[in-house]
Amino acid sequence: MNDLFSRSPVRLAGDQRPKSDATVHAAPLKRIEVDLPSQTVTAYEGNQVFLQCDCVSGDSDHPTPKGKFTISHKQNPCVSLTYHVSMDYAMFFTPDGVALHQYCGPVPWELLKAGKSATDWVGSHGCVRLQESDAKSLFNWVPDPQKTPFHTTVIVRGMEGEVTSGKNLISQGGKHLLGH
Repeated sequence: MNDLFSRSPVRLAGDQRPKSDATVHAAPLKRIEVDLPSQTVTAYEGNQVFLQCDCVSGDSDHPTPKGKFTISHKQNPCVSLTYHVSMDYAMFFTPDGVALHQYCGPVPWELLKAGKSATDWVGSHGCVRLQESDAKSLFNWVPDPQKTPFHTTVIVRGMEGEVTSGKNLISQGGKHLLGH
């Protein structure tokens, strides 16, 4: 009976189901949470964890912005226009070019992570750096915002879960000004 009811075009009095069939069949919401104190990234599809990994965020002079954002565009391969370095599997979430992306630097990842945990002088210029396998998995999982109505939210949290008022802005013309 429940199955029959769910397909019925008739709405009964007090029926609280969504009025649009499109919302019933919508894809689960995707979100990426960046926890700055623990230097971790967790990607969720609905309430299910898709990926959890380590990251390296901005240094003390170039902090990663806290707040709630939306992935505006993706690019691979990618080179920072400002710093002229590779930032492959880039998923941009601020208009000035801050992105989640692959770490492509000369220092081994484990040494970079150890440096970041020891001092805030180590880090990116605001971006969230990931190991190649994690960046690639996340990049392939995030829908292209230019091709789908389903957008991925990025939440960047500071101390004790604080989220300041990040702006949900889209880069103009797909330009990533900062990045790295």
